[in-house]
Amino acid sequence: MAGSHYTAVAAWVVTLVAMAVSSGVEVGAAAPVRGAVPVDTLLATALVEGVEEARVQPGQTVSLPVVLDMTGVSGVGDLGSFQFDLFYPARILRYDSMTIGVSGAASENGEEPGRFRFAFAGTEVQGSPVITLVTMHFTVHADAPAGESSYFDLRFTDAPHSTTFARYPMPRVVNGGVRVVGGSG
Repeated sequence: MAGSHYTAVAAWVVTLVAMAVSSGVEVGAAAPVRGAVPVDTLLATALVEGVEEARVQPGQTVSLPVVLDMTGVSGVGDLGSFQFDLFYPARILRYDSMTIGVSGAASENGEEPGRFRFAFAGTEVQGSPVITLVTMHFTVHADAPAGESSYFDLRFTDAPHSTTFARYPMPRVVNGGVRVVGGSG
């Protein structure tokens, strides 16, 4: 399943990562440019429905997979630890639950409205270079106004490490967002 997510957005993600790498500005604010993604790059995505801005309706349940592509550093997903915070638009979304996608010890470290903290440690490789770390499940607030939009903000609080404690580079992150269609407004 993680591989199909990557395939579906691969060209789009490579374009966005190239934009961020070559321009040094926020991905959502950059104008498209062409460029190569460095070979030793880790790529993390937080995209609802695999698109930059998912259209959602009040009351709708949405899932946000957080995916890490380790192809540039490990063909077998040698992931020993990571920790991230994901900031989400609490005025639009209510956090409901999560589904852990990695094998090892993982935990939610105190969700608060608008912020989700997650940590992982493991001693075995994941078996694939493209890994769904966790899928977060949200419900769009029933009173979310039409036209309201916001982006997620995925931040690794430390660089991921291999199972042998080797430090990887900080992941390049591509954040998606949501836009409310229908509802009050």
